[in-house]
Amino acid sequence: MEARRWVAAATFPPDRPLLNLSQAAPMDPPPEPLRAAMTEMLADPACHIYGPVLGLPDLRAEIADRWSQAYGGRIAPADVAVTPGCGSRSRCW
Repeated sequence: MEARRWVAAATFPPDRPLLNLSQAAPMDPPPEPLRAAMTEMLADPACHIYGPVLGLPDLRAEIADRWSQAYGGRIAPADVAVTPGCGSRSRCW
C-alpha cells in the first residue's frame, strides 16, 4: 500500500513501536499488550457510557502539560478537547 511505503525503511525502538493511526481501516491488530489492556478496561462499567464531551479532565490536563513543555508556552486544560474524530471536533467551537 502506497501510504505505508515509508514504514519499510523506518525503525522503531522496541519500547516505542509504531502504532498506525493513519487509517480508519487498520491493516494489523494491536500489539498483544495493548489488547490485554483493552480487555481489562472493558471490565470497568465506566467504559460503557459516554464520557465528558471535551474529554476526560485528567487526560486533558496531561495533554496540556505535555504540549506546554513541548512548545514552551502555557496551555490550559480548558483549551484542550479530546474528540473521536474531526467531525466531533468541528462542533466543539
